[in-house]
Amino acid sequence: MVITAAGIADAKTDEEKVLALFVWDRRVMRFGYGYLEGPSPEEILRVSKLETSEQWRYAISDPVKILNIYGEGWCDTRSRLFHALCVGAGFKSETVSVFDPKVRVWYRDGDGVDRWHFFDPFRSWYVYTRDRSRVASYEDIVADPTL
Repeated sequence: MVITAAGIADAKTDEEKVLALFVWDRRVMRFGYGYLEGPSPEEILRVSKLETSEQWRYAISDPVKILNIYGEGWCDTRSRLFHALCVGAGFKSETVSVFDPKVRVWYRDGDGVDRWHFFDPFRSWYVYTRDRSRVASYEDIVADPTL
């Protein structure tokens, strides 16, 4: 259902598919801390017995809850959701921490080469390489910070 809603079915390239997921994620998620108030009293009691670091990870890690219960979040929540969308669409993805959580997605570019590409779902940005041939990787951005 999400794949269809995101417009990914009409995308022709891997980059178009990932960008459709990125745009859809931006459209449906609000910025905010609603997930802190969202759980039922029973769930709050159960989670409150966990270690603090485990509480934080648990409360924002389930993409189904992020979409259907909370509908909002900040950096970690948004990165986890975009990561889950990419994995659900069949892409290799991982969250990495560079100042805030970011998401790297592995897919084949138009030149036939498989590469990592760098996205920031929290601040809603990604950049293209200087020649605009593909979404840049973290290494591309470090090599040319003016991108």
